[in-house]
Amino acid sequence: MKHLKEIMTPGITSTKYKVYPKFSVKNEKKERDAFITDLRFAGTRMARQLGKHFTFQIDDENIEVVNQLWYYITESEKFNGDPQKGLCLTGGIGTGKTIMMFAFLEVMRMQTGKVYMVTYPDTIHKDLQTRGLEWFRKRPLFIDDLTREPEKVAGYWGENPVRLITMLRNRQPCQNYATCNLRILGKDGKVMFKNGIIERYGAMIFDRMREAYNFLELTGKTRR
Repeated sequence: MKHLKEIMTPGITSTKYKVYPKFSVKNEKKERDAFITDLRFAGTRMARQLGKHFTFQIDDENIEVVNQLWYYITESEKFNGDPQKGLCLTGGIGTGKTIMMFAFLEVMRMQTGKVYMVTYPDTIHKDLQTRGLEWFRKRPLFIDDLTREPEKVAGYWGENPVRLITMLRNRQPCQNYATCNLRILGKDGKVMFKNGIIERYGAMIFDRMREAYNFLELTGKTRR
């Protein structure tokens, strides 16, 4: 996939998806099951676009995150966070964070019509140099693999690209999505104030990220 590729999956039509109403206890199981079906379908198609030929699985190791994604998209009070913020999926290498996020954003796109742009660790500096910093201000954006990008961007005061983009988008009416291999949440499910993101970007940037993202952790062994 090219850098800054629109998250749009050829071959998937809107008839495969339904528009989910706001959370209702009465219809919870039926609507949640439909969401899981859509997520599994989108995940399988997105995996194949990325050259990974497998069926996207929803199982005991990721069902808690899937439930939270469902509560998020339906703005349920059961969501463990703020549905007005974006999402950052964290967890170990190979736990399925990127495919899960791609699948979720594809389902979101079918709900809202919004196109989400994606940038990767090995292309984010090129995207900045090609598009310019201002281009990133308000667009719905998915940054894959936080902390794995180059430390500095030529022509931008020797700054880290994620730091620049995070500061630019702070308190802007924009949607933020990301994945990260580092552990952010403690055993109690709360954000740890000693973590790898703070070590990489500093406490101020992490504070801005907490304003932008809800953190959800994918646990379990690698799926690779």
